[in-house]
Order: sequence, then structure tokens, then C-alpha cells
Amino acid sequence: MVLPLGWGRPRPKFSDLLPPSDNGDHGGVDNMFVEERRRPHDPMESLTTSLSMTRVASLVDYPLRRCDGAPCAELQQTLVNVGFIGSLRKYYTLWENGQKSPEKRFTCIFTCPYLDGGSTGSLTNYTSWEHFAAGNMRKDAFNQTSNSVTIIGEICWYNTKKLAMNAAAAKALDCFSLRRCHGTDKTPWQRCEEPPYLSLDDAPRLSDLPPGVVLPGPSRESEGHEVTPSPKQALAEYYASFFKMLDLAGFRTNSPANELVPGKDSYSSWGVNLEHNQELWTAIFTCHLSGERFQSGKLNGREGTYKKDYMYFDRDLCKLVPRQAVEKAALNELDFIRIDMIWYKTKKEAINAAAGRAVDCLRHRASDDDSHQRYCSETPYTINNTPVGWKLVSERGIRAVGGDEWPLVPYEDRFTTQFDVLDMHSLLEGEHDWRATYRAIR
Repeated sequence: MVLPLGWGRPRPKFSDLLPPSDNGDHGGVDNMFVEERRRPHDPMESLTTSLSMTRVASLVDYPLRRCDGAPCAELQQTLVNVGFIGSLRKYYTLWENGQKSPEKRFTCIFTCPYLDGGSTGSLTNYTSWEHFAAGNMRKDAFNQTSNSVTIIGEICWYNTKKLAMNAAAAKALDCFSLRRCHGTDKTPWQRCEEPPYLSLDDAPRLSDLPPGVVLPGPSRESEGHEVTPSPKQALAEYYASFFKMLDLAGFRTNSPANELVPGKDSYSSWGVNLEHNQELWTAIFTCHLSGERFQSGKLNGREGTYKKDYMYFDRDLCKLVPRQAVEKAALNELDFIRIDMIWYKTKKEAINAAAGRAVDCLRHRASDDDSHQRYCSETPYTINNTPVGWKLVSERGIRAVGGDEWPLVPYEDRFTTQFDVLDMHSLLEGEHDWRATYRAIR
């Protein structure tokens, strides 16, 4: 006899709630973990039985959090996570079919921008300047009810520019997902009906572009385009990538976002008349986190546009003095430290050369991977092997004769001082558990 529970019908037995199994046994056990109560005679039979009764969900490379159904937004965040900074808008190439409304349709090609990885290491899944044509986007890939596509030949045409851009982003994301999952147990996430591809060799041929449509990409200097970002831009992207990695490691800072990347005040330049009354320029970059200074280097591809000369460092005045002034005053050269400098015809080139030298050294310190493109021909150095003469200038120098005072980062305000590290990249090492630190503070 079953006793009622005060009101309503009696509580059923748990076994009565189980769905019937496929083999006719009472109580469904197909999707449940089961403990074998009977000890089999053969130990191998026990292992086989246990494995056959255990189902493990496969790993899936799901879309980024809060980006599902928004391919353009997901693609932007995906590339930001590997060091890209800025907007991807200019990397979408749109054109229309030449028809009038309501037959007007749009298609798009997304071009992967130049990526060097910043502080995140090598980029095996992303190829700079790779092109992705709009795919046949699945209905659930974009949060919009009307995303119908018209396929003519191998081109997917959409009713709006927004749909075409998201279809191109979806195609790129599918390929990136496949490459991340290749050789692992993960299953790639697919947003388009067509299968993604692993490499450029497997990519379908792009359709012929209409007249006047040009895709972004590395171009010849004669066409007025740069193959890579300028050294100043690359340096800003590096710092943005560095702080992104710190954020992922659990590090938190109260500094505003615009103070995390270097600004104009981080650069100092000055000029001298070296020969034939021609004014040449050199510059330094001062790291706003550590106070370290980097001088102009020899920019690759700019051979013949710079000149190598030297200045003297006065240890008492903490200033760089032109060699002409020392020679004219007949001063003893042994009282000074000779510092070799690189000089350019314009201030802009000198500043870019200082940024290039800085980003080369910072990338070298962040990763053992030296596959990054170098902006300067000199060998990068670490904190521990900084050239002796320049190390003294970096630590004690305040200005060069003929130029303004250099930016000063007070010792107590430096990141390296606040966290007691020699190099700011040490903050990313495994011994720093930032999340545990903040939990303890709370």
C-alpha cells in the first residue's frame, strides 16, 4: 500500500520515471553512468563493460562568449585576442551586382590584416593578407531573421551590406576554428554551409573582381602603401596585446585605457648639423611602464637614408653632447662615454626608428620565438645584456644638448618597481597567480 503525501497523487518511484531502454530492460540507462554491481569473471570484460556504458561529451570550439550570432563582432574580438588593435572595417571589401532595387545584391571579401602576435607568440592559425569570400551563411549563424542568400556561380549575394560582411566574417571564423582544432580532440564550429579549409593551398579560387575593386594587402612602396604597420603603430599594438595577456592572466590595473599604450610624450627627438650644414635627426623612446629608453635603430629597407655618427655622454651633467662641441673645446674624450647614434633626414623617420628598435627588443623578451619580423637590422637585447654605454644613458640621461628634456618615469611609479620585477614581461610568468592575489586581498 502506497501512502499519500498529504495531498495530490502519491510520489512515484524513481525507477518509474526512467524512460525505457533500447534493449527492453526496465529503467532507461542509455544516457546514465552505471555502476556494475556484479563482478565479472574476466577483468578485461569489466573494463570493456565500463567503457561501453560511459559516454563523454566531445569538445567543441564554440563561438566566443557573447559573440554567438554576430560573426563580425566575434572576428574583431578573435583578432584582438592575438594582438590586433583597431577596427577591421577597412578590411572588408564590398561590391554590388549592378542591379537596381529590389534586385540589388551585395557580396564581400574579408582580408586578414597584418598580424605579428604581439606578446602572444607565433600565429600558426592566422595568415596575414589571406582573403575570405562571403560564404553561404547558415540560418542560425547571424541574429537576423532575413539572411537569405542568392548564389550565382561561386559568389554568395546578400540583400544588405551588413549580411554580406557577416558572411565573409563567418567564412574566416570557420577556417580559423578548423585550424585551431586540427590535430586535437576538439570539433570545429561551422557557421557556413561550405566546409572550411586548412591552408591557402586548399582555398577555393576567388572570383574575378569588378573594375575598381582592390583588396587590401602588402603593396609596393611605389603605390604608396606600407607592407606592414609603421613601427609606432606596431609598438602601440604590442602594448595593447601585452595588457590583454595580463588581463587574461587575472592582472588588474586602475589605469585608464589610454594610459596603457605609449603616446606622443614617450618620444624625444633632436637634430644636429653633422656635415655640409645638413640637419639630421635621431630620437629615443621612453617606456612609460619601466622608464627604459630605446634609441633609433637602422630601419630595414631604408639603407642609404640614415647616417651613423656618435655623441658623447657627460656623466656629471647626465647629458648627450655633440662630438663637434667636444672637439671644438679640445676636451679630453676619455672624460666622456662615446655613444653611437643613427641619424635620419627627418624627425618622423628618427621617431619610427626608435619605435622599431623598442618593439624588436620587447618582442624578443616576450617570447623565444624569433620569427617576428624585425624592423631594425640590429640584434635585439634583453635587460641583462643592454649595451653598457647605452644602459648608463638609459638609466641616468635626462636630455641631449639641443633637444628638450626626456620623459621621466619616477622610480616609485614604474610597474617594475611596484611589482618588484626586473622586466615587465616577468609579470606574465607562471609564478604570479594574480587571481589568487586578488582573492586574498578581498
